Amino acid sequence: MLSKGSAGNKGSAGKTPPTSTKSARAARTEKEATAVDDSSVESVYFLNAFPIPNSVLRTSRVCVLSLLMVTGTLEAYTLRLIPIHIYGKVIHEFDPWFNFRASEYLDEHGWDAFFHWYDYMSWYPLGRPVGTTIFPGLQITSVLIRRALSMLGVSMTMNDVCCLIPAWFGSVATVLAALLAYETWGSFSGAAMTAGLFAILPAHLMRSMAGEYDNECIAMAAMLLTFYLWVRSLRNAGSWPIGVLTGLAYGYMVSTWGGFIFVLNMVALHAAVCVFADWLRGRYDASLLWAYSLFFVVGTAVATRVPPVGWTPFKSLEQLMALLVFIFMWALHFSEILRRRADVPICSTKALRIRARVFMITCGVLVLAAALLAPQGYFGPLSSRVRALFVQHTRTGNPLVDSVAEHMPTSADAFWSYFHICLPGSLLGFFCHPLFMLCAVPPREVVHSAVLPGRLLFLDKNEPADAAFRARCGCFDWQYAGWGHGPLRGLVVSSAVCV
Repeated sequence: MLSKGSAGNKGSAGKTPPTSTKSARAARTEKEATAVDDSSVESVYFLNAFPIPNSVLRTSRVCVLSLLMVTGTLEAYTLRLIPIHIYGKVIHEFDPWFNFRASEYLDEHGWDAFFHWYDYMSWYPLGRPVGTTIFPGLQITSVLIRRALSMLGVSMTMNDVCCLIPAWFGSVATVLAALLAYETWGSFSGAAMTAGLFAILPAHLMRSMAGEYDNECIAMAAMLLTFYLWVRSLRNAGSWPIGVLTGLAYGYMVSTWGGFIFVLNMVALHAAVCVFADWLRGRYDASLLWAYSLFFVVGTAVATRVPPVGWTPFKSLEQLMALLVFIFMWALHFSEILRRRADVPICSTKALRIRARVFMITCGVLVLAAALLAPQGYFGPLSSRVRALFVQHTRTGNPLVDSVAEHMPTSADAFWSYFHICLPGSLLGFFCHPLFMLCAVPPREVVHSAVLPGRLLFLDKNEPADAAFRARCGCFDWQYAGWGHGPLRGLVVSSAVCV
C-alpha cells in the first residue's frame, strides 16, 4: 500500500484572498511555487512504513520509461532484420533493385555522371533519363553512409548498406515518432508508448524491412523529422529560428519521396489555421510568421535544386497553397504594422478596415498576376497521382497510374491489417479526445501547439474550440487513407494512429 505523507512542515495557511486581478495572479503563482517546494520534500510510504521520496519515484519513472523507449527502438531494429536472418542480405522486389543499381552507379561514377545518366536498362527498349526523373535522396544517403563507414574503418559493400538502410531508418523513425509525441503532449509515458506501438505497426514494418530498399524506407524518418521540427519551432516565442532546421528537413524530404507535397500542404494548412485562430482571438504573434517564413524559404530553396521538382513550387497547383499562405501571412504582418502606427486596438473596426484594405490590394495583385500568367501556360495541372485521389480508379488519364492497384479504394480489412491493435485506440482518440478537451483543458503556457503526423493538427491546448478542428482533421485523415492503398500503406496515417 502506498500512502502520501510529508517530511516537513507545509506552507502557512489562512491567507487573505487578494481583491485585484494582479494580486490574485501573484497569490496563485506563490501558491504554486509553495506547492512545488512542498512536493520536493513530500514522500510516499510503501506499506505505510517505508518512506520513499518523490524525487526517487520521479527518477525511477524516468528511468523505466527511458528503458521502454530504448527497448522499443532496439525491438524495431531487431524485427526489421528478420529477412536478413532468414534469407541473407538480399534486396527484394522490383523498385528496390533499380534503386540499388542507381546507388551503385552514383558510387562508381560520381555526382555529375549520375545526373546525366541515361539508363537503357530501364523501361527497355526506350530507356530512361535517370538523373532528371529520380528523387536522388535515397541514393545520395546510401553512398554517403557507405563512404562515412569506410572512413571510420568499417568495410561494407553497397549491397549490405542498401539492405540495412531500411532497418536503420525504421529505428530512427521510431525515435522521431516518440519525440513528436512528447513535444505534442508533454508526456514521457505517451512518448514511450508511441515508440513501442510504432516499432511493431504493420503499416510501417512493410516499408522498412531490411532489403526493402525503396524511397519510403527513409521518407518516413524525413517526414517525421520535418513535423517534429515544425512543432518544436512553435513551442514558444523564442523558438522560431528552428524553422531553418525545419526547412532543411523538408528539403531532404523532397529529395527522397514524391509524397513531399503532403508534408508541404500540412505545414501550410496548420500555419493558416493558427493565424486564423489568432485573428479570432484578437491577438497577433509574429513568431509564427518567422517560423513559417524560414521553413518556406529554406525548404523551397532546397526543393528547387531537386531535378524532378525544379520550379514546380511556384507553378504546380498542388503546391501553390503554401505560397499563398506565405504571401497572406506577410500581408497580415504589414497590416499589423499599419495598425500599430495608427495606434488602434486589434479588435476595433478601424483595425479591421486596415486589414481589409491590405488584403484587397494583395488579392488584386494576385488576381492580376494569375490573369497574366495563366494564358501563357505558366500554371501546370494537378499531377496524375493527385488526380487519382479524387477520380475513380482507372480514369486519371495516365496508364501508368491507372495500372497501379494501390490506387484502388481501401477495404475495411486493410485498415485492420495495416494498423492492427492501434486501429480501435486511434479511432477512440480521434472522436473522444475533443469531448475531454471541452470538459477539462489542462493549462499550458505555449504560443502554439501542434499534432502533425497526418492531418491531426490543432492549436493552443488552452482553447477548447480547437478540439472540434482536431476531430475534423482526424476524420479527414482517415478519409484520405480510404481513397487508396498507397496513401494508407505509404505511411501517411501510420504515425498518427500511434501518437
